[in-house]
Amino acid sequence: MQDRYTGDIGDYVKYALLRLIRKVEGGRLGVAWYLYPDEPNGDGGHLEYLDRRRRKDWEHLDKELYWKLKEIVERKARKVASIECDSEILGNNTRFFSKRLTPPHSIARNTVADHQNRKKWRRGWFDESRRKLDECNLIFVDPDNGLYENEKFRYGTVKHWKRIPVSEVETLAHGGRTVVVYHHHTRKYRNIQEIDYWLKKLGGNAIAVRSGAGSARSFFIVNPSARLTENVSRFADMSQKLSFHYSHVDDTGNSASYTNNLVAEKAAQLYEPDVLRLEDSDIYRSRIKELCAYAVDDGYSLRPESEQGFWNFFGAGPRLRRFELVLIDNGNLRAVWQDEKETHVGLQFLGDDIVQFVLFKRRCASRPVSRVVGRDTVAGFESQIRAFELQSLLYE
Repeated sequence: MQDRYTGDIGDYVKYALLRLIRKVEGGRLGVAWYLYPDEPNGDGGHLEYLDRRRRKDWEHLDKELYWKLKEIVERKARKVASIECDSEILGNNTRFFSKRLTPPHSIARNTVADHQNRKKWRRGWFDESRRKLDECNLIFVDPDNGLYENEKFRYGTVKHWKRIPVSEVETLAHGGRTVVVYHHHTRKYRNIQEIDYWLKKLGGNAIAVRSGAGSARSFFIVNPSARLTENVSRFADMSQKLSFHYSHVDDTGNSASYTNNLVAEKAAQLYEPDVLRLEDSDIYRSRIKELCAYAVDDGYSLRPESEQGFWNFFGAGPRLRRFELVLIDNGNLRAVWQDEKETHVGLQFLGDDIVQFVLFKRRCASRPVSRVVGRDTVAGFESQIRAFELQSLLYE
């Protein structure tokens, strides 16, 4: 968390969710801000939801909270201290840990000794937060960037302090305590894939709410009760910008994630390995419309040349199998076909019958994956598909 994010759309969804969780579960909420110094970029400016023209889209989520955050923004008091001081926002018995993740000047140099001391300081910071919130039955952690793999987390690197290693979540959730974790989505993976990845990392008993407003983020909830899961699912159904996801571990120990949000379910249908029918063009038109709405929130838009190239490809040649469709932040549409054997095809539509493609194929278990990346006409791309013998992945 950074002070400058206070009151933006992500902050609003965050507190609305936490207020619901407190109401359902009762007890005491503990908040570890993972407070990082404000950085000099444009993040934190997603305040459009407070405009009169957008009020009808968001006020219903939590009307009391909506007007409280609007008042904080209007009096230019965008600091976490403003949230802590108003007991009506997160409750009068909520306990906060607000110590900033800023190393002392004495260990800020780029030396081996200071690096070791920063490791010790960061571990001590977490131990202090854990002790401060130990009496709370609900804990919310708000790292600026979200979850990180244990093996990649570097305790002595200050930039890594914007994340939380999975091990710290597990420590806080020990004994069945409910823990809510903020996670900011990367652009490396599709959000649904990223949610699935972290649900598996967090174990079988976890759910998530994704918010596509402003920039994409998710709130992972570890050890939710059945009653809480039901209420969080209903919360996600209150806005088309929200979706609910949950994991399930079967008798063999395998886990999978699911969503019960209607909008997300319709999108997921696009990825089934099935042959497309003519009427499926309407599904993809809806998908493009949804992608464009998310893009506007993130500050970019669909290039008309890319959309035209997509529809030219869609309507020509053999009948296609279902594929995933995403919108990249350069404004281009990208279609992806994949199977369970690590084979996949990615096709980015650049316009004027030009595409950029990436092909991965494992020809047999004992050989590495073959990879080809290139830019060509659609006809040239189809020649590559034939050379790699991938026609059955794309076409009926």
